[in-house]
Amino acid sequence: MVHTGALSAPQYRGAVLVGMLCVPTDWLVHEGLQAPPRSGVVRMPRLAESARGLATTAEVQAWLRRVVPALRRRLPADPSAVEPAPPSAAVRALIERVQEAVVGDDLSVADLARRCGVSRERIHRVLTAWVGMAPGDYLRAVRLHRARQMLLAGEPSAAVAAECGFADQAHFTRWFRRSFGYTPGDLLQAAGRG
Repeated sequence: MVHTGALSAPQYRGAVLVGMLCVPTDWLVHEGLQAPPRSGVVRMPRLAESARGLATTAEVQAWLRRVVPALRRRLPADPSAVEPAPPSAAVRALIERVQEAVVGDDLSVADLARRCGVSRERIHRVLTAWVGMAPGDYLRAVRLHRARQMLLAGEPSAAVAAECGFADQAHFTRWFRRSFGYTPGDLLQAAGRG
């Protein structure tokens, strides 16, 4: 399965399209690979460039067969050689507080840090290391997934945009499209509600 989304990246003056390749653990084992020991980002720009333009399942499968050697170099067969220590109790507790705060509608990083009783820098370090995303990107992703659920539950798009903390419906639609590759209207039409 390939999942695409977008992350805000000011250094690139806008959003960066992110593609994540999700493969079954059995496939990794068959190829002599191990899943990464924790969430994170492995940057492989040449490999990513070689995937540009893949359009069919057959093309993705052929590409996967070609890139296994590169994946073997980045995902070693012995995860104990690179596996970091598990998160400390304090880190686990902070991640749980972040998740509870997000469910509680804290929609800014400053609010999140205040509610969790830590600095913004601490939240940034923990989420980047253990969730693989900066706090702002994580919050935006949570808001957008919540918005998608609300839309599918029949909530009006303008109300969803306001409830999920977007400045206006146009701003909401832009981020929705960047993250999911389709607009809220496209989602509703595909669900038979548009």
